[in-house]
Amino acid sequence: MTSESKPTRFLKLLPLAMLAACAPVGPNHETPAIELPASFSHGGVNWKRQSPDSLPKPREWWKLYRDGTLNSLVGRSLAQNQNLAASAARLKQARALSAAARSTLLPEVTLGASAYRSKNLYQGPDSGSSLNNSFSVPADMSYELDVWGKVRRQVESATASEDAARETLNAQRLS
Repeated sequence: MTSESKPTRFLKLLPLAMLAACAPVGPNHETPAIELPASFSHGGVNWKRQSPDSLPKPREWWKLYRDGTLNSLVGRSLAQNQNLAASAARLKQARALSAAARSTLLPEVTLGASAYRSKNLYQGPDSGSSLNNSFSVPADMSYELDVWGKVRRQVESATASEDAARETLNAQRLS
């Protein structure tokens, strides 16, 4: 019975180790369940269920009063509020970063173009000239294999940041 050398044994186990390393890094996010006592949710009040369509929209709560002056004041304050403008700009930035993160899932293609023209003059008994044109259009494609889930986690993070920026803007509008 012959014993294998350490490098040979290592080379045999390397594909198994690489296959085991192909899982995404980190656990998937799970929303924790919240258990509330029965007295907290009811408290002696008989709640009545309503459909979401019958409730006022949270963004337009002031319209329930049907007051033109209030509608005008709230409309002007929403249009001229600098905090809302800054929050909207942060949402726009988060959307752009999220789109950039999602684009890393696709292959990157780079194209270029160049043109070159030269004229050679000949001196001597057979004098003359020649004109040379050279054109090239190089193309390059690259793609990062997401073996350990790095790109997927970056996309998840960017999407969560975009959602947070959207809800921050909605909360500021509501307040």
